[in-house]
Amino acid sequence: MTRPRRRVLAVLCLVLCGPAGTVLVGRVLTPRRATVGVATIARALVGMDPSAVVVDPGARRVLVLNSTDTTISVLDERTGVPLATTTVGSNGGAHPVRIALDERAGHALALTDDESLSVLNARSGRTLHSVLLGGSPSAIVVDEGRARAFVAEADAGAVAIVDTRTGALLGAVPVGSYPEEMVFDRRMGLVFVANQGDTTVSVLDARTSRPVRTLRLVDTPIGLAIGDHDRTLFIVGAQGSLTGVDAATGARRFQRVMSPRPIAVPRLLLAVDDARGTLLVAHGAHIDELDPLTGRSITAIPLPSTVTAVVVNPVTGGAIATVRGAVDGRGRLLGDGSLVIFDAHGRRIGTIPVGVDPSALAVDLANGRVFVADTNLDPDGRPAPPRPAPTPPLTRFLSRLRSWLPFLPPVPTARVPARSTTGAVDVRRLTIR
Repeated sequence: MTRPRRRVLAVLCLVLCGPAGTVLVGRVLTPRRATVGVATIARALVGMDPSAVVVDPGARRVLVLNSTDTTISVLDERTGVPLATTTVGSNGGAHPVRIALDERAGHALALTDDESLSVLNARSGRTLHSVLLGGSPSAIVVDEGRARAFVAEADAGAVAIVDTRTGALLGAVPVGSYPEEMVFDRRMGLVFVANQGDTTVSVLDARTSRPVRTLRLVDTPIGLAIGDHDRTLFIVGAQGSLTGVDAATGARRFQRVMSPRPIAVPRLLLAVDDARGTLLVAHGAHIDELDPLTGRSITAIPLPSTVTAVVVNPVTGGAIATVRGAVDGRGRLLGDGSLVIFDAHGRRIGTIPVGVDPSALAVDLANGRVFVADTNLDPDGRPAPPRPAPTPPLTRFLSRLRSWLPFLPPVPTARVPARSTTGAVDVRRLTIR
């Protein structure tokens, strides 16, 4: 005898039992896909090779580090209009290499290759102090609560301490050999210094400016990041290792191989997504999202070309990255780069064309702004000529009139002078819903 077939219905439901024995049945809803809105506000010409962009929301200013020039450009945050260009360095003519902000004091601090620190008024761009350091300064972090800047001096094997209000050099603390990268934990008041010469990380107390401990590693540290989620210090090694350390005690939490090949230092990018409690590591043409407790990969996000900058959406979580334009076999740029936006679940929700070679990125989502620096190259990799100024309506009318009446005198047209500057910053209005 054949048994009747039973029809099985698969129903996905959520069953909640209330205190009075009631049963509530409902669907399990998948997270709503976010949407992105973008509008172009301005494209501001800046100096050559802009390599860093920082935003001071209090001063409503954007500061751009022009690494091939000897200047810092200051833009209006809301409109993108260039307001000032400041020459930096102890003698007023050195290339800036790093920039940081002291938002509480309203100052910007720029390290230059003449071994000095320029302290600028972030709103006006005016130079307030110039501090001679020495020792090949390579990195800077700021303790805004104590108005202190900590500057790694690579050749000296020390960290210099500067008062950001007065520009006074307060002293120097010996660390390991060739300190190159730094990160500051504001909550614990600790400065972490990656010493590439002896494969260590020095820990300094920002309150006392004294060494706390030295972390010894097996791989040369080339990148540091720290998250608010569980106070883990992440250390990326040159041979592809990732080490997680308890920032408060120095105890090692995990160590694993993140990449089977050595990592290119100039393209290593780290960001901590505190909203999701994950670590983002970008190198090459992909972004890895890692579990901060184990260092294991949660997801790998492939991208069409080299990632040049990555930040985290501070409101909802998720990565915002810039990707270089595609290149041919000879390394020539073939097309526009892009701004790629991910939601808090790691899904790509927007891809926006930007300049050919985007080099730096900053966001101020509280005011709905994103700033993308571009070296402003043409598709052959050569500096692009500046865009001509728009022709006023009256000039267009007179030119058309002269085409009908050729005996009229020529209409004078505005000529854009030749510029050696090739950098630009795209200012976009960005909304994520």
